[in-house]
Amino acid sequence: MTAEEYKTLAHPEAIVWEEFDDAIIAVAIDGRLVYSTQKMIEILNETDDMTEEDALDYLQYNLFNTYVNEYMPYHTMI
Repeated sequence: MTAEEYKTLAHPEAIVWEEFDDAIIAVAIDGRLVYSTQKMIEILNETDDMTEEDALDYLQYNLFNTYVNEYMPYHTMI
C-alpha cells in the first residue's frame, strides 16, 4: 500500500509527517497513521546524514513528545 492510500484511509484530522511518508506502515483502528521508527531513522540517516542515536533523539524531541491533537501518529520500532 502506498503512503497516499494510507493517508486516504486515515481520519481526516490525522497528523501526517510528510517527510516520513515512506515510513507509514498502517492505519490504526482509531484512524491514526502508524509509522516505523526504524524506517524514520533510516530516512534521517539518508537525508540528513544523522547517526542512529542522533536521529532517535531528533524524533523523540521534535515528533514523538509533541501533541497537536488526539490523532497524533503512533510509532513502532518495526
